[in-house]
Amino acid sequence: MICRTSGRTVVHAVAIAMAAMMVLTACSGTDRTAASGARQPPALFSTFITGDARQVEVLADNEGRPVYTYEGDGLLEATCVDSCAVTFPPFLFPDIQPSAGDNRLDPGAINLIERDGGDQQVSYKDRALYYFSGDDLREPRGECSGGRWRLMDLDGNRVPCP
Repeated sequence: MICRTSGRTVVHAVAIAMAAMMVLTACSGTDRTAASGARQPPALFSTFITGDARQVEVLADNEGRPVYTYEGDGLLEATCVDSCAVTFPPFLFPDIQPSAGDNRLDPGAINLIERDGGDQQVSYKDRALYYFSGDDLREPRGECSGGRWRLMDLDGNRVPCP
């Protein structure tokens, strides 16, 4: 289903994402066959535990890169553009390689937001997701930048600053 919100197109992407990821898996040469013999679709997300005293489990892409929400965005809205998007690039679909995911996440909560120019930005629980250009795998460094960037927990909540 596609709908317009605040001048942006939102694609409810469960079926689209699953179909696209199956194509990516078929093209990747990765064998994702379960014990039952059925092909398993890859996932967009993985998780990791923050290394600080909070020990919070947060969302990452399937390679372990932390993803962030921006407090300036509304629901199903992506407003970080231009120079903002250089520092906090959008998590675009499909700029990832398929891999195993976390079955605790709600696949029905994954949506795509169409950005100007036609790119599809991934959202979870109606919040647009971004990377931070200074991060390493499982090492978030953009958290609380400018007081407006937050990691996201598995329930789709913004994680408070340390």
